[in-house]
Amino acid sequence: MSGYSLPYVKRLGLLTGFLVVCGLCSVIWLACATQPALAAQSFERPRLQQPPAISNVVILSPTLAVFERFEAHFDVATVATLLDLPFDPAPPSGLPAGAGVSVDVLFSPDNWGTVITQPAFLYQPFTITLRSNRDHLVPAGPPRWAVRFAPQRAGAWQFRIRVQDAGGVSVYPPAGALTFTVSGQSANPHIRRGFLRVSPTDSRYFEFQNGAPFVGVGYNGGFASSAAEVEQRMALYEEYGMNFFRVWLSMFGINGSAWTSWAWPNQPMDGYVPATNLEIFKTFNGADVSLRLAHVMRCYFADFWQDGIPIEPNTVYSLTARVMLDGVTGPATAGQPYGFVVKRGGWPDSTCSGGTRITAPVAGTTGWITVTGVYTSGANERWLDYVYLALDNTTAGYVYIDDVRLWRAADPYRINLLREPNANSHLYFDPLNAARVDAQFEAAQRHGVYLKVVLDEKSEWIRNRILPGGAMTTTANGNNYFYAAPGTKGRWLHQAWWRYVIARWGYSTAIHSFEFINEGDPYNGNHYGIANDMARYFQRHDPSGHMVSTSFWHSLPNHEFWSNANYPDVDYVDLHAYISTGWGNTAAFLDAGRVETRTQHVRTGSASARVAGADNSRRPITPRGLVIREPGEWIVRYWMKAENFSANCPFNTTGGMQRVRWGLSDGREGIVPADPEGKDFICTSPAGTFGWTQFHSDRDRAGQIVPLQYRLVITPGHPREITLWIENSNGVTGTAWFDDVELVSPSGRVVPVIGQFDLTPFDEDTAWYTRAYGDLHGAASPAGVTKPLVRGETGVDTVAEQDWQRAVNSDTQGIWLHNHVWGQINPGGMYDLMWWAAETIDRYTSGNFDINQLRARHIYTPFLTYRAFMAGIPLNNGHYRDLAATTSHPDLRAWGQRDDVNGRMHVWVQNRNHTWKRVISGAVGAPISGSLVIAGLPNGVYTVTWWNPYSVSAPIFLTQTFGVASSALTIPLPAPLQTDVALKVERLFQPPAGFGPRAFLPIVMREL
Repeated sequence: MSGYSLPYVKRLGLLTGFLVVCGLCSVIWLACATQPALAAQSFERPRLQQPPAISNVVILSPTLAVFERFEAHFDVATVATLLDLPFDPAPPSGLPAGAGVSVDVLFSPDNWGTVITQPAFLYQPFTITLRSNRDHLVPAGPPRWAVRFAPQRAGAWQFRIRVQDAGGVSVYPPAGALTFTVSGQSANPHIRRGFLRVSPTDSRYFEFQNGAPFVGVGYNGGFASSAAEVEQRMALYEEYGMNFFRVWLSMFGINGSAWTSWAWPNQPMDGYVPATNLEIFKTFNGADVSLRLAHVMRCYFADFWQDGIPIEPNTVYSLTARVMLDGVTGPATAGQPYGFVVKRGGWPDSTCSGGTRITAPVAGTTGWITVTGVYTSGANERWLDYVYLALDNTTAGYVYIDDVRLWRAADPYRINLLREPNANSHLYFDPLNAARVDAQFEAAQRHGVYLKVVLDEKSEWIRNRILPGGAMTTTANGNNYFYAAPGTKGRWLHQAWWRYVIARWGYSTAIHSFEFINEGDPYNGNHYGIANDMARYFQRHDPSGHMVSTSFWHSLPNHEFWSNANYPDVDYVDLHAYISTGWGNTAAFLDAGRVETRTQHVRTGSASARVAGADNSRRPITPRGLVIREPGEWIVRYWMKAENFSANCPFNTTGGMQRVRWGLSDGREGIVPADPEGKDFICTSPAGTFGWTQFHSDRDRAGQIVPLQYRLVITPGHPREITLWIENSNGVTGTAWFDDVELVSPSGRVVPVIGQFDLTPFDEDTAWYTRAYGDLHGAASPAGVTKPLVRGETGVDTVAEQDWQRAVNSDTQGIWLHNHVWGQINPGGMYDLMWWAAETIDRYTSGNFDINQLRARHIYTPFLTYRAFMAGIPLNNGHYRDLAATTSHPDLRAWGQRDDVNGRMHVWVQNRNHTWKRVISGAVGAPISGSLVIAGLPNGVYTVTWWNPYSVSAPIFLTQTFGVASSALTIPLPAPLQTDVALKVERLFQPPAGFGPRAFLPIVMREL
């Protein structure tokens, strides 16, 4: 036993009665505790009250570059019994006082003028190899403590280790410090850019610490099944310029019961996570939960959801299970053994019969007992699929399971090989799955792939049932117990998980951000509070400053949360909006019965809103989430015409009540046209027949200004959500039409998208699908958010069903994806991440992973060509705004941005008819000739570089030089356009002030 340090003995549950020698301690006689002492086994207070001891420090990276990972390992002798949880002498009710241990490492780059605290974590080393296309993990020695840290400046660094537990506080070394050296830049060009953050000069965008903008393109993509696969995938992503992916750390089941490793036949789903079968009334020694077997649910099998149990050939394994039986009877088949057993077998049937017993059957009623068994692997056996906990040949009864462990019998450290070995999975962090995640993050960092990491599941069973007072309940209460309040056991456990995440992965520049949960309640203040507190926790405890957000299953609670001053710490906005869960398939915001497409009743665009005189109703024409904050008077203006409109006007008034109404979240409302006395219950609009007439919110129908108190005024510091409605009351006959409804800010900016009643279908025009949301909700919008906007989930589905349209895969050219990716050139700034990527983008959905098959099927090229085009454009410099170009043909669109300070523009010009549905139906039509005009430019000489958006090897095909003498640049298309083309414009020369008019250079073309 010589050389074992105390924490290993406590964690691994070595049998007592042995002398243990700690690295820096005298000989200690362990207190009697014959069961494995992991988190949930006992709430006993620690019995050894001596200070912790730190020893055997090994620096793995004595020299490194800025932003690279510093790592050191060391041993800690501690009296703690919950080694994964931090020390707290007075935790919330329901948690044992002083049972954890806080291990922190203090870093300084300037001889302790600055002190940076990085938490450490308990680290189990593994040797990982690829077996059957899965990561096969073999323990490589006992667990040690590890610190990982990314220094952000060069120089001579010092560090000290600080440990606190119930025995006191220790610092190592007691005097002086350990050192390492940081110099130069990393050889990895991705690492050297530093961590991602919100741009301080343009709130639409993220940027790296070196100031480079983050042009993020990618999709929702799960973690790979093995380190080998993730390396191949990440290399392929880098090759195609794909650098932004949303992934779910929660799926690994490292902490908590979501995605549990314990499964059973015909296991149902709890939402989209596997159901659990946990018990709160029959638990070991006061723990929170146990697993429950019953005659109707007869077995669990291990590691089904977590990738199998890795073992070695020709090896003897020991197994223990701590269980309690209640009325287990049998036999169901006379003459055969019956009872609770642990056995080895193939895929189970509904009765969990068959298999080979590892333990002897136990029946009847018992207290908590430990059953044991031995299993010897075969000559070629490297995966133990499956291990069952089963009621075998029984007729009735229950079994409650607290703890199950499997280890190599010859292993002196008894390293457990089962994931989630204890039912109380919220009190520890699974080392096997955490090791697998290490490899995933490391591969992403090597290849410049940035991960938006979902940390947790709102449906996690255990934390959903921890009452504020610490006791357990069987009712989830709509996730409100999961959204635990400060000072509660639930919140404390959340913070312990966040601390572990920072400790283990906070070093990684590949982590774009952490997402609290996937799709929480969009209108729940408890969700808002804990999400903001998580962001604040990371600000205080993550030296790398990773960003934090959360997500909602529908809607954009902008006024309630994203733009609410009570929740300032969340770094960016996450929107989930499919066709089925967002605005529908258009940005018209009209029900079908009010859509007018006859050209004689449409002022501009493709449609107007029609209101029949007898249609007395109020319908919103804006989505939720529009927040106006610019102080001053906002104007609502629109155009209306009518034919034979009449109404029964109340209070002896005349005219009609067909009009636009505005309403604010503070309860204020107004009508357009307004009434000079602020009355909204009388007729204020004209009746009869009249042509297109414009009305304003600050005026009555005669065009006279109304008093200020009846107008739409926002005071400084008081943002308000706004809704616009078209309404009609007391109408009798005739029809009215509304068009070009505009909401105008005090500075004259018009809120985009709304009020145009655009009928362009999102599922076909995927470029418009991304622009419409970004333009309206993005930070450039007068009514948008004030932070970067990520549409974390979207897809080409239908209004009726949230499932991808199968016809998309008939688009063999991937036009839908091309237009979606290049459409993100718009000024809204929204980062867009598609769902159903495996089916529609990878086009690789089943079977063992084969990189060659993925290469043959994917449609990644648009990501590569778009990233190549955007390279070198300083989007985040604070000068870029909407290009505001016009085109000579209605079916040509020219989108992009301009930086007038530096004279730079980038443009994507598309033939609107080139959509994926038209391509597969052969209805694209003829190429279009035309030109685009960019107005408001300083006079000078400009160069235009034309790019082919479909070309990988030589995208630039033409350069031109133009002279501008009248503030407008007209650029003819170099050829009729069937698909789309891109161009960059740069000012080469600007005449000095006072320079008189003159002829500029003629157009010069050069083929490339």
